Amino acid sequence: EDISIVNTGGSLTLQATESDVDGIVINASGVAGGINIDSGTSGFIVDTTGGISLDSAAASNFTATGAFDITIQSTAGSILLNAGEAVSDAINVDSTGGFDLDAALQINITSSQAAAANSVRIFASAADGGIDVDAGTGGLTLDSTGAISIDGAAASNMAVSGAGIDLTL
Repeated sequence: EDISIVNTGGSLTLQATESDVDGIVINASGVAGGINIDSGTSGFIVDTTGGISLDSAAASNFTATGAFDITIQSTAGSILLNAGEAVSDAINVDSTGGFDLDAALQINITSSQAAAANSVRIFASAADGGIDVDAGTGGLTLDSTGAISIDGAAASNMAVSGAGIDLTL
């Protein structure tokens, strides 16, 4: 049998005051059981002084439908993204706009892919796209235990400026 609790024109409060890990339990334990929570424009708010764990054994999503931002923030800790599938796009970030990556400390991009000529790739795929790399007084270092190839299909230059500065090729 189904049980419905309806309070027309009023609120419904469910409160437990016991200090126990199972203070309130909602359990749909049937083989195909599910829990559906719908709310109006005031949203769905979860506040806790402990941790939050959302676990699933199936493909899942978190979507803001419409022109709304989604913020994932840790005010004093780290944010970790881990993917266990061994494919080239295990973590995929797509944007119809730009993509900013800002850091107050060092940024590392590391690939441990073996025997691949292109284990790290940077593309500006539009026909008129370009890549601009700027460095401060620390300079720019390119080291390789293999060959280095720099090719241009238009007039190019490699120059140094200033008195007493050499360019060795």
